[in-house]
Amino acid sequence: MNFSKLSHREFFSVYAISLLEMNNMVDKTELLVYLLPIAEKYLFITNKAIRHELKHTNSCGRYTYSKTKRKKWYIPNLKKFCRECSLEDALKIFHRDSWAEEYGGIAWAEITKEAINLKKAVEQENLKKIILYIDRLNDLEHNTNLYLEEFCNFNLGWALNYKFEASIHEIISNSSRELIKIYSKMGKDLL
Repeated sequence: MNFSKLSHREFFSVYAISLLEMNNMVDKTELLVYLLPIAEKYLFITNKAIRHELKHTNSCGRYTYSKTKRKKWYIPNLKKFCRECSLEDALKIFHRDSWAEEYGGIAWAEITKEAINLKKAVEQENLKKIILYIDRLNDLEHNTNLYLEEFCNFNLGWALNYKFEASIHEIISNSSRELIKIYSKMGKDLL
């Protein structure tokens, strides 16, 4: 699996799985087999984007570590910290640090929060929550555009509008070949 770019088939597979699950057409365990690798890719891409964004803090790594202690601390090697910090630490930085214009801040805190939620849902193998958090990540904007846009090999804005108006057949026909086969086995004709 190419972890650098999200494909349109992976994008539509999430919604195809959602439709199959919502209509109780396929066992949830079977659907998780197809959804978990896609969720892992979303986590990889989002993690990469978050760590890239962390480099734009104006305070060079200073942030309030504890509400009770109100201490500020300085990270001597911000580059290393950006690579290695937890998503929870990244969330604190996005909420508390000062940022260059069009970088960081609340928009990235929201992206990080949803990545944390997705990570927990993946660990719990909770199909509905994984779909929910991926859907939320698809809609989130950073300070200038949809944050996932540069990590897709298709036009994400167009795909979001299309899936909103598409029929179940259109969504599934744009999903993975495996999901098309599952749908076909159920006696549903796509073509």
